[in-house]
Amino acid sequence: MKNKDKKFSSMTGVTERFTKGGYLPDHLTEDRYYRQMSESLKAYNVNLVSDNPLETLYNHIAHLNNIFRVLRRPWGTDAVGIQKASAYYLAYAKLSKEESDDFTDKINDFISSVCYLSEWYNFICQMQQFFCRQEKELKQVLEDQKQKPVPPDRPKTAETTYCLTVGKSELYGVTYKQIEELYKVISLFIEREKAPFECKTQMYKEHPISISKSINFYTDKDDFFVEYSLYTFESQLNCMSADQMKRIAEIISKFLEKYGENGKREVYWEVTDASSDMPDEEIYFSIKENSRKHRLMTDPYIRKRVDKEEGRETEITYDIDINEEESQGLSFHDFISVYRKLGKFLNVE
Repeated sequence: MKNKDKKFSSMTGVTERFTKGGYLPDHLTEDRYYRQMSESLKAYNVNLVSDNPLETLYNHIAHLNNIFRVLRRPWGTDAVGIQKASAYYLAYAKLSKEESDDFTDKINDFISSVCYLSEWYNFICQMQQFFCRQEKELKQVLEDQKQKPVPPDRPKTAETTYCLTVGKSELYGVTYKQIEELYKVISLFIEREKAPFECKTQMYKEHPISISKSINFYTDKDDFFVEYSLYTFESQLNCMSADQMKRIAEIISKFLEKYGENGKREVYWEVTDASSDMPDEEIYFSIKENSRKHRLMTDPYIRKRVDKEEGRETEITYDIDINEEESQGLSFHDFISVYRKLGKFLNVE
C-alpha cells in the first residue's frame, strides 16, 4: 500500500473525552469548529474583479455544500470500498505484527472520527441545509443573469458617485439614483410607522415546534438532573430548567403583546410630533462627491430593530443599507433627521 506513513486526521483524543465522562461544553467545540471554518474559508475568497465573480461564488458555495453533504453521512461515503481495501491490504500485504497493529489503529481513528461526526449530526445538517439553500438561490440568480439581453457596446461614461456619512459610518459608491431611491424608501417606511399593523406583511411558513424533557441520574451524584429543550426550524434552546423555560415563554408573550402583529397592535406615532422633541444636537450627516466605486451595487433598504433585554429598556434602532454597506444604528430622531437632510439635498422639501 502506497504512502503507508501518511497519517489519518485522528479524532480519538476528542472522542475519548465524550466516552470517559469529561464531556466538553457545546460552545467550546463549536467555537473550535467556527475558528477552523474561518481559516478554511480563507481559501474560498472570491475575486470580485474577476470576469464573473458571481459564478465563482456559486462554485465555492456548491463545493462547501458537497463537503457538508459528505460530513452528514460519512459512513455512507465509499464505506464499502474502504472496508474492502482495508481487508485486502491486511490479508495480502504481508505486514509485520507492528505494522498490522499500526494500520488497525489508523482505521480505528477513522471510525472514531465517523462516530464523532455522528454525534454532531443535527449541527452538520443545519450547515448543509444552509449551504444548499445558498447554492439554489445563487443558481437562480445566475440563470436570471444569463437570460438578460447583452446591451450593445457603447462608450463608458463615468457616473458621479457620492459618499454618505451617517454619524461614524460611511456609505460610499452611491449614485444619485440610489440617493433618490433611499429617500423614497425612507418615506415609505415612515408611512408604515404611522400605522405599522395596517400595511401588507410578508408571512413566513409555520414550522413544527418540539419540546422535550430529559431526566438524568449519575452514579457519582446524589441529585437528579432535569432539563428541557425546545426545537423549531433551524433553531434550538437546550439545557434549560423549567423555570427558565417558563420565563422565556412569559417574555416572548409580553414582547409579542406589544410589538407583535398578533398582539394589541397599539404602537403608533406621528412624524409631525417629532419636531418638538428633536434634540439640540442632531446626528452628523453629509453627502459629498467621492470617486470610490463599489463592486456590489445593491438597492437601498431599511431595517428597524426592536431589542428587549431582560431588566433593560426596549431599544429601537433603524439601519440604512446601500451596496452591502450598513450605517450605524439610528435612533428615531436620527432617522427623521437623515430623512429631512436627504430631502434638502434632493430639493424635494
